[in-house]
Amino acid sequence: MYSNFENKKNLTDNNHEENFQDLFTKNLIYELPLFQRDYKWDNKQLKGVINDFQEIIDDLKEVHFFGAIIVHESDTKITEGKKLEILDGQQRITTIYLFILACVYVLRNLDMNKAKKLFELYLVNIHKDFENPTLVPNINDRAQLNWIFQNIITKPFDETLDKAKYLKLACDNNSKETGNLRTNYSRFKKFIEEMIEGVENKSDKIDIIDNNLGKILRACRVVSIKIQQRHHGPLIFDNLNAKPVKMTISELVKNAICSKVNDNDISSTKKFFETHWVPFEKGFTQGIKGLENYFFPYALINNPNTTKEDAYRSMSDEWSKEKNKGANKIIEGLSEYQPSYNALTTGKSSYYRSDLNNAIYSLNGARLPNTTLPFCMQVLKKAEKNERFISEAIKIFSTIETFLVRRQVCGDEPTGLHAVYKSLWNKLSDNGEITAIRVYQHISNLPSQPCIDDDEFLDNLLKAPIGKKKIKRFLIEAYDMSLKGESPVWDKKTQVEHILPQNISDWNNFPNYNDEIHAECVHLFGNIVPLSGEFNNTVSNKSFLEKKKALMKNTMYKSTRELFEQNYSWDPVDIKRRNEKLARWALKRWQYLEK
Repeated sequence: MYSNFENKKNLTDNNHEENFQDLFTKNLIYELPLFQRDYKWDNKQLKGVINDFQEIIDDLKEVHFFGAIIVHESDTKITEGKKLEILDGQQRITTIYLFILACVYVLRNLDMNKAKKLFELYLVNIHKDFENPTLVPNINDRAQLNWIFQNIITKPFDETLDKAKYLKLACDNNSKETGNLRTNYSRFKKFIEEMIEGVENKSDKIDIIDNNLGKILRACRVVSIKIQQRHHGPLIFDNLNAKPVKMTISELVKNAICSKVNDNDISSTKKFFETHWVPFEKGFTQGIKGLENYFFPYALINNPNTTKEDAYRSMSDEWSKEKNKGANKIIEGLSEYQPSYNALTTGKSSYYRSDLNNAIYSLNGARLPNTTLPFCMQVLKKAEKNERFISEAIKIFSTIETFLVRRQVCGDEPTGLHAVYKSLWNKLSDNGEITAIRVYQHISNLPSQPCIDDDEFLDNLLKAPIGKKKIKRFLIEAYDMSLKGESPVWDKKTQVEHILPQNISDWNNFPNYNDEIHAECVHLFGNIVPLSGEFNNTVSNKSFLEKKKALMKNTMYKSTRELFEQNYSWDPVDIKRRNEKLARWALKRWQYLEK
């Protein structure tokens, strides 16, 4: 009868909307992945929760909606009972659990039988004979939960518990007994003690705590979303309420691998985490960003038909094909392509031979899109295993670089290439050797992504506004390096300078130009040079002779010095003469191998 009345208070027509009283009385274990993020709610969030609780107690609101929680049923032994892995909702569920713990703490001094009943009903799974709290936090928060239970289970209360004994959670030796979990538990104890402050009658105190606990647990509701596969979590998560920290594929992978270590031996899981996962995570040159972006191209290597959303499922399917494939083997497999991924995404690596490193640097500079990574990672992997393949790998990278540079010069950004490269390795290896010629033949026969021929490439080099294209920096760097000067480091401080300024404040400095001629010449390939940031800021809108005087003997870039050494003026004819020279150089520099 009571439940029918409660159903009238539902905020949604979702069959999985339920209150926290139902949530904690299902004989389930709600478990955080061992290496999930910590419990983070502090005093700011807790004040909001306590305000909501007080409004429920004061009958100012009948229902408080806590949003949605995402859970995944874990594989367990028959004797262990059912576990639900919490993928989203940790902060809310943990906070309510702490409130119940605080209520039991205060009640045990007033009515041990009532406290025991609530302890058995909400806090532990009496049918589980190993680590039995209803909520199992992550590795860093477990010591705090153990301390909280020790704080509650003191004599004579512990003697009343019988089957409801708390079975201590195994935790890392370095886990601290202080933190947000314990602090919020103490704040809730203070809130509950304030409920009964000034109440003389002991039974009234008991009723106030018991009634208010029930009232709050029934009023606070969530929609429980039970997903079939763990990898569905991020798809749902990203479309729920705004979150300060989004669910990531790296967390899914980390938790899935660590769960394959002995669940009942936290020390071995922690050791695996520290000796295998942490070095793997720290091995990414780009840090967390590199780690997070790694798994999609890695998944494509094994399954070219996977999507970014299905990358985790694709990987976990591969792991499950080999029943005895444990955590160590999975990490070994994941690490296999890490050096190639780091090199390709940063352009920097000491892992490979110098000539191969140079090819990787140039390929990265040509704005290598992520869609080409699976193929290029496999090329590098083959080069690692077979030194004789290195020269062919360099030719392959040169072919891809030429393909990318020509497309960008002619107005095609390096996007939309997913269909070209995701299955290229399999298509080529199924029918022969992986060679640069075969790579060119394959991509040149794709009507949707055509290779740019010499005539079109040269025409665009001569006429296109190269100075406005994103590829401009790489083009002028490649030309500067071809002059074999000092080879300065090209970093974020290196800027692209237009010798004829983009914005002219005094046309007297450039008497041979008008608006039309300026627009025609200013962004030509021949009008741009590299400069360090400090020089760029001081000479930006100066006349040609002023720039020449300031820069010719001071700039570290040989191509910039060359321009000033070979020119005494910077009229349209001078720009076009240099422009043609650079265009002819670029045509020769980015040639397909069969040409």
